[in-house]
Amino acid sequence: MSRSPSLFHKVRHVWNTFFRKGETPRELQERNDLYMSILSLRHRQLRMERNDDSSDRSESREQIEALVDAAVAELEDEMVAHKKSVVRLRYDQQNFLAPQLTHTLRAFQDVDAKLPASASDEEMVEIGAEDEATYKMVLLNEYEHVLSSLETNGGKNSSGTSAESRLSPYLLTKRSALETILSFKKWIDEENASSFKNTVLGDFVAQHESDAFGYCVQNENTDMGEAVRHHQMINLARAAFLREKLGFSVLSLRSTIPGAGRGVFLDGAAKAGSLVAFFPGYVWPKEHLTNKVLDSSLFQTDPKLQLSIRYDDMLIDARKAPYTVLNRKKANPFAIAHIANHVPEGMKSNCSTVAINFTSKLGLKKAGLMRYVPNAYARLPMITGQQALDRDAIDMHGFALLASRDLKNEELMYDYRLSPGPDGSYPDWYHPCDIEAARNRWWQEKLM
Repeated sequence: MSRSPSLFHKVRHVWNTFFRKGETPRELQERNDLYMSILSLRHRQLRMERNDDSSDRSESREQIEALVDAAVAELEDEMVAHKKSVVRLRYDQQNFLAPQLTHTLRAFQDVDAKLPASASDEEMVEIGAEDEATYKMVLLNEYEHVLSSLETNGGKNSSGTSAESRLSPYLLTKRSALETILSFKKWIDEENASSFKNTVLGDFVAQHESDAFGYCVQNENTDMGEAVRHHQMINLARAAFLREKLGFSVLSLRSTIPGAGRGVFLDGAAKAGSLVAFFPGYVWPKEHLTNKVLDSSLFQTDPKLQLSIRYDDMLIDARKAPYTVLNRKKANPFAIAHIANHVPEGMKSNCSTVAINFTSKLGLKKAGLMRYVPNAYARLPMITGQQALDRDAIDMHGFALLASRDLKNEELMYDYRLSPGPDGSYPDWYHPCDIEAARNRWWQEKLM
């Protein structure tokens, strides 16, 4: 997207204002990351406000760029006037996140009130005939929608040749996922489920050993197999309802990255600055992360890289967090960020991590929304610990993914920004996206 010279000057001026002598490389990197997330969040707010005030929901490139200018100008004035510290910027970021956060959690609550058995604390709930009909209708409608989208995008182009290259890998995978559930439930026969595979698309499913969910289910008729399909059915239906309320949802499906296993996909369209996924798991407050604890066997095994740490050194341990059973307490349908993949070499990330504080002033307990906070403390924060300096009372610390650009029907990928090993090496499959940013991020203690 092109930018006017004035915008470049404004961004540079704000960044110069941000730079503070005496700050460490890590502090400067956090300042930069905070600025980019706040800019993205404010820009999203301006776009949403414009849509609310106008009957025309379409946006031109010029309108979007004008709102970027406005967001940059606001931040420039704020930074110059207050010369804000990193701690103050963290607070500002939370204030920008708060309305969107509560809106998202309320959407979860509204959908669960409408959809049978989608918010049960049981491993598997029997669904009656009437409720089963609801799921059947939702998934069949989703299937027709996906088929229509694929046929529209996969037709013939002006030269009469196949336009298969324009097909969305996500929609292909989602179609296979829907066929898997519809066939398992006998809501669609095998002939109909496979009819679309015989077109110019080819047999997409046959190219993969696992199913569209990334599972290798040997026998669906076992208790485990039936439970897996039950929850996959619920997740697909919830995603459809949430897309209607929020404009998008997320799903765990087979990754489009070869050999990556599962991935996280955005279903629908989300504006830059949207909260698109949460990291579930246990939270370790900084004061409990002594060298002895970190060197213990507790943190030595992390083959799937599901230990994440915030800039304030709060550690989120998602190693035992679910990604299929998402309807119990301390879980939500967006709590699958821990299986989002690192962006492949040659591609750009489409989201980034952001710290989230579930503060008391959000009123989540009173509204019955704490059940959707996908975290719990491994050890409670100490009264004399870091929380003593917090401006607001924090019920839970969290971590999430924020859209870096406008997204539509695609896999979420972000820069893992791994800390190097003791010898400075990385896993063979990993490539640093920004070597300088990673070096700055881990300038102090290497906790991961």
